[in-house]
Amino acid sequence: LNILRPDLFPSFWNYAMEFCSPKRTIWGWDFRGASRLDELHTLLSRELMIRRRKEDVLAELPSKQRSVVPLELSSKEEYIEARDNFAAWLTENAPGKLHKALHAEALVKLGYLKRLAARLKLPAALHWIDDFLAESEEKIILFAVHKKIISRLKERYGKLCVVVDGSVTGRKRQQAVDKFQRDNACRIFIGNIKAAGVGLTLTAASILAFVELAWTPGEHEQCEARPHRIGTKKNVSIYYLVARGTVEEKLAQLLQDKS
Repeated sequence: LNILRPDLFPSFWNYAMEFCSPKRTIWGWDFRGASRLDELHTLLSRELMIRRRKEDVLAELPSKQRSVVPLELSSKEEYIEARDNFAAWLTENAPGKLHKALHAEALVKLGYLKRLAARLKLPAALHWIDDFLAESEEKIILFAVHKKIISRLKERYGKLCVVVDGSVTGRKRQQAVDKFQRDNACRIFIGNIKAAGVGLTLTAASILAFVELAWTPGEHEQCEARPHRIGTKKNVSIYYLVARGTVEEKLAQLLQDKS
């Protein structure tokens, strides 16, 4: 704020005294609070924020826009325990698999941490999806990997969604696609990355989010092509919902490097 408008925000001290509910303690000033938020919001909206609607700038946007959305875990402690003391965590959570897991610990640990990150970030991911549905009238495509995550998404969004995973085949698969494409009340397509990542046309949506990550960039590119078919000129926004401070961050970087 100081860089943009030093006339309005000349120093941290001035800002903190006005908007951080300052409290004087025996150790000095405490600026961890918040105050006069309506006034701050009005000031920022009027003087520093610019909003452009997608339809107003379509000609200036690339055909695909990729964004990483960092999400917080519901329990950092559980993830840290699994990461730092894998054998003890597995003994408590899946004791029957401990012996087999320890024979290929590094690879197995990576898979378990990936699934754990997906489970622990799910509340934040659901909140992000809920916000999208509340703030927009558009449809959205969600891709995931594991049955439990897909089941939780299906349970959450019920009649608003259709699902295509490995158990949905033949005519039912096409019926799900047709409903998403034609029914305005059906706002969410939930797909398994492998089962629904190829061969489907989902051009009713221009928003896509990966709730989980696959292992290769090619799998993601196939999924991204579902709303962005050859010959279409629409702009597609793609969001990677990544659990902050987990193996997902490393995997996202690896996918970017590979691509």
